[in-house]
This record gives sequence, C-alpha cells and structure tokens, in this order.
Amino acid sequence: DVVMVLRQVKDNLQTSLTGLLASVIATPLAAAVERYERIDAFIVVPTSWKSWRLRGFHPMKLILRMLDIRSTVVIRRRRRAHDQRGLTVDERIANLTGAFEGSPRCRGKLFMLIDDVVTSGATVAEVIRAVRAAGGEVVCVVALAHVALRRHAEKY
Repeated sequence: DVVMVLRQVKDNLQTSLTGLLASVIATPLAAAVERYERIDAFIVVPTSWKSWRLRGFHPMKLILRMLDIRSTVVIRRRRRAHDQRGLTVDERIANLTGAFEGSPRCRGKLFMLIDDVVTSGATVAEVIRAVRAAGGEVVCVVALAHVALRRHAEKY
C-alpha cells in the first residue's frame, strides 16, 4: 500500500523507499505533463517547520528527484497550522486559511502542484489560493494517494 510505504519514508526515515514511490507517481505525472500544453514549473506543498526539523528532508522532493524533476520554491508558510489529523473538513479549512503565501515569481506562471496525500483537499485549495493571489495559476494537481477523511482521529 502506497500510504504505508510513504509512512515508512516520513516516520521512519526510510529514504531508500523513495524509488518505489517515484515509480507509483511517474505515470500520472507523465500523463499530466502530456495533457497540458504549458506547465512552467512544478511545486510541492511546503513541509512544516516541525517536520523539516525532525526529518531534515522533504519527502516529496526526494521522490521527485528520483524522476529527475526539480520543484520550484514559490510558496512558503506564512504561519503555523495545527496537524490536520483528526480534524473535520471545516476544521481543516479554518486551520489552513491564510497559512501559505505565494512569491511574486508566481505572476503569469502555470504550475503543476504535486502532493503526497490528499485527504480533504484543504491543503491543495490553500496552496492554489496562495498561487492565484500571487498572480499564478495551478493547472493541475497530482498526488501519490487519496485517503478518505475519517470521522475519528487516525494516522493515514
């Protein structure tokens, strides 16, 4: 299961598994690139400061590197958000509203947003809002996995 492998990378720092995850996302990425006439750059959801301190790496960037794809940094966290696990859709939206900010380098650019796991879509929606506010556009989103939002707090 893709999510279990991703957990091994994120929680147990098993970076040797990034090649397996790269093979999972390679086909959807290629299909998306082929589908759109123009994609100026790839962006990933910025990792939290806490996660960066714990891991020392960004899992999605490592996975993309296996495919020789470099993401551009045009989104940054403006403020901390709480862990999303266990939150309802409305709580996730409220938690993330205004959490990201787009760089002026977004202006006039078309982006593909790549994320590891999409649950409610709140993070993706907030990143898209930040890109648009900075004058860019996200033309498509590709994710490794979709996990249905559960009513009770569980790790995905």
